[in-house]
Amino acid sequence: MHYLKLTTDADGETHFSAIPIEAPQEWAATSIKLVRVAPNLTSDLHPEPAPTLATALSGSITISASDGTQHQLAPGTAILFLDTTGPGHTFANGPAEALLLITRLADATI
Repeated sequence: MHYLKLTTDADGETHFSAIPIEAPQEWAATSIKLVRVAPNLTSDLHPEPAPTLATALSGSITISASDGTQHQLAPGTAILFLDTTGPGHTFANGPAEALLLITRLADATI
């Protein structure tokens, strides 16, 4: 099993990498919220305001890094967004509403 991590490189480009899940793993959180994403909602390129772990509970959202690679955030999958600088990423929701668990993390050195 793995989760995806989105980071910004020295040139300001964002890239995905697959990280094996090693248990136990513990991170301090500053907030946790449930977010409903409307059907067919899309975004422009944007960075995250803080390190963020997004876990899909329902629906399917396509996340695109600035380097052009895409991954599906589908139920049971998670992406650790560490792209707090640079152009960031975009998202595009499918035809159904999506439900995400968004966890803002306290430590930027993850």
